[in-house]
Amino acid sequence: MIMAAKTSSSDPPSFSVSQSGRQMTVKAVGEWTLHTLGDIDDAYREEVTGLEYDRDVYDYSCLSRLDTAGSYVLARAIR
Repeated sequence: MIMAAKTSSSDPPSFSVSQSGRQMTVKAVGEWTLHTLGDIDDAYREEVTGLEYDRDVYDYSCLSRLDTAGSYVLARAIR
């Protein structure tokens, strides 16, 4: 039997969203993984949903970990 270790995030996920004209910039920070996302999915979607933009820029330079779940959360909020 293989057991996965349960880890606690020492680098919780967070984000900031800024807008300049019609460009939205999202900066994702920390661990964006299945086990660390918690309620950030709803907060992120709420933040991005009402914005009007023609161009989106993502800054992933401060991500410490990213898995498929984190990628999905980041990608599905954009139009």
